[in-house]
Order: sequence, then structure tokens, then C-alpha cells
Amino acid sequence: MGRERAVFVDRDGVLNDLVYDREEGRVSSPFSVRELRVFPYVPEAVKRIREGMGFKVIVISNQPGVSKRQFTHAEFERMNAKVRKAVREGGSAFDAEYYCLHHPHALVKKYRVDCDCRKPKPGMLLHAAEENDIDLRRSYFIGDALVDVKAGQRAGCRTVLVGHFTTMLGRMMEREGATPDYMISSLRDAPSLLIGLGERERAGPRDHVDATRPVQTDGRTPPERARTAHPERRTASPRKAGPRTSSPSPWTLCG
Repeated sequence: MGRERAVFVDRDGVLNDLVYDREEGRVSSPFSVRELRVFPYVPEAVKRIREGMGFKVIVISNQPGVSKRQFTHAEFERMNAKVRKAVREGGSAFDAEYYCLHHPHALVKKYRVDCDCRKPKPGMLLHAAEENDIDLRRSYFIGDALVDVKAGQRAGCRTVLVGHFTTMLGRMMEREGATPDYMISSLRDAPSLLIGLGERERAGPRDHVDATRPVQTDGRTPPERARTAHPERRTASPRKAGPRTSSPSPWTLCG
């Protein structure tokens, strides 16, 4: 029996929405369970990928908020539990979760580490593959940032970027050497993309696809014929201050 296939997913921006920080004037990850909003299509998407197609679904995420004292271990675990609960209520589950708590400028000294797991390094993917018997060459990493693309490429995965191709993004991809294999508007489109790719592989080699630009698909057309999809309009919620408590989390790999 061959090794397993996996779909690795980033958390913030893929499984849950981002938050507008009024003080910083920018969009960032949620700092509390109250701020965290799981996208409504995520439970069904995870169920289709895992139960419908037989992929393992594994979370791979940088989470330096603990090291920056933006939230505690307890709040971090409550946020992860909220995402798990939404997926569980949709009839599925994650096979594993890997989080890196380190940051080179961490305020908490023990997390101020130049580790091998913080994306764009591939450490979390490599650990996940070893511990879950994953064939990285037959697996995908879905993220919303170029660090996800880089980590996936370095680990040997096929990469999928959540977003919309623009000229500026194309220049950034070229400059960073981080062009994903495919782009989708949201995780909602991932199951159909994977089905299309599976059909394409079974049918054998087809026309060459320009590797200098990712194939953008809305999940409803085969990737080789896809046109640019309209990105889902996501509105970040304003950030509100919340209580801070502390407790260790057993789900962290790197930290």
C-alpha cells in the first residue's frame, strides 16, 4: 500500500477570516476566539477533501502571537478549538495540526529562535509527512501567502494560493521565486480543483501549462481551461480588545 496523500492548509485567511486592526491600520490574524470567524464553507470543503476524496487534511500554520504576547496559550487553544468544532459539526475533522510559535523578534525569550519550522522553511511539512506517512509529491499545500508557496515548494508539494492574480502579485512572485501551481478564490473551490486535477492525471499528459504564471480556477472548470476567477469579497471585522489568560497548548509542534 502506498503512502498517503494530504492537503495541507494554512489557518488564518484560509480556514478563518482576517481582522482589521484599527490601531495598526492593517489587516492581521485574529488575537482572540471572539475575533475568529470560521468561513462558512470550510466544514463542507474539508469534508469533501477528506471523506470524499481520501486526502488527509493537516493544518500548517505560523502562530507567533504567543511569542509576541498578543494572546496566550489558552486563547490560542480556544481559537484552534473553535475551528475544530466547526469542522467537526460539518461531519469531518483534521488529521493533524502543526503550529510554529517562534519568531526572530519574539518578546518571550524562549520563542526567540531561528527554527526550521517557521514558514517559509519547510520543517512543519516535513515533520507532518514523516509522522503521518505522507507522500509530499502527491500532496498539496493551500495557503494565502507567498511564504506558504515557498514552504510547499521546498517540501516538494504542489502549491495552491488563495487569492487573485494581479500584475503586482505576479511581480512579487517572480521576485520571491514563489509562483504557485494553482490559484483559487477560497477553500470552497479546492475540492473541485482537486477533482479536476485527478481527472487530468488519469487522462494522461496534455498541453504544456506556462509555469511562470499559476493557473487560476474558480473550481468549476478544468484547470487547463480555467479563466481568472472573481475573488470572494471578504470583509475583515474590526478588532476589539479581549481578556488575556494563560495555559499551555498540547497541539504545538514548534514551540
